[in-house]
Amino acid sequence: MVIQPSNLLSNDIAPISTQVQFAGLVACTTGYCKHSTANVDSPTGLIILDVDATNCITDRFQYMIRTTDSSAVTSIATVHVSYKNCVCRSAIDLYFIIDNSASMGATNWELLRTFTLNVTNRLVISSNNMNVGIMDFGNYGNSILSLSSNATAVKNAILGIKYRGEHTATKSGLYAAVQDITGQHPNNKSTTGADGLQLTPRGRINVPKVLLLLTDGVPDIPFANVLQPPTNVYPDCQSLYNDGSLNPVNCSQGVFAQMSGLNPSMCSLTNNSGLPCSDPTGYTGQINSWIDAPSSAYGSKYPSWKVVTVGIGDAIGTSFGRSMLSVMNFDGKNPFVVGWDELNHIVIGLADIVCNSE
Repeated sequence: MVIQPSNLLSNDIAPISTQVQFAGLVACTTGYCKHSTANVDSPTGLIILDVDATNCITDRFQYMIRTTDSSAVTSIATVHVSYKNCVCRSAIDLYFIIDNSASMGATNWELLRTFTLNVTNRLVISSNNMNVGIMDFGNYGNSILSLSSNATAVKNAILGIKYRGEHTATKSGLYAAVQDITGQHPNNKSTTGADGLQLTPRGRINVPKVLLLLTDGVPDIPFANVLQPPTNVYPDCQSLYNDGSLNPVNCSQGVFAQMSGLNPSMCSLTNNSGLPCSDPTGYTGQINSWIDAPSSAYGSKYPSWKVVTVGIGDAIGTSFGRSMLSVMNFDGKNPFVVGWDELNHIVIGLADIVCNSE
């Protein structure tokens, strides 16, 4: 990759009455130049970066700018390198977390199945490349396939999912995926499953984790006195909401409560909306904050995570639905939002986002 320094400077704002100039590259530190080192070509002054487009793993480097006035003030900027039109060969643990609620409808469910298969066709699934797991959620999170390096097993698992048309337990789907990856229940870090057997962590050590959430609507459970699946999946409203805390005040957190000013008494809802306690944004916020070992709840073993959200159809067409999707997405602002007839138009773009992981 060849970069003209003046193109970088077009994004840099100079103080009044001065300009900025390129002042060289910054020596690589932890988290930068992971796959190649940028260099300035002496004769031309161009920045040369060798890139590995076969893996599509995001990289970054830094450069310095300096003001042209007598004060010569310096500053450092970061360049992020990402890729498009990837056939993803990266070593990434990817989990499809698929909405299996009644609002989907049987016809649209088949469209979603085809879409999921088309995305997997953009992935190289093997022991050294992508590992893929399949989870769906209706009344609760349901593991279809633990993380696998077998491409045939992944495709057969997608083909074998049954449409159930249940509630929308988004948070439970996320919990179940994280549990499969880490071998620990997200609430209490228990390593024992509902069957009393030891949980097995399926995630690979020091490999990025991507949770790809496909949904058509706002979550509606859990809430008190309604549909209580096994306690290891659904503790009571308060404990599920804040990952183990029994303090009901925590139910005032999350995007729904922030937008509507609800108070903790809403945890006792017995109508058809489980919000705010079914609101998954608190938990996705935690997952998306695990960008490196110091910030990850699982340390250096599982240091890099992100949630990618895809909202489909009319049920996510409200401003609230879109706000929730944005908050859940790893960058906080740019989820994929498409109609059912446009679903396969985003296959390549979605594969690029999944693959461009650090």
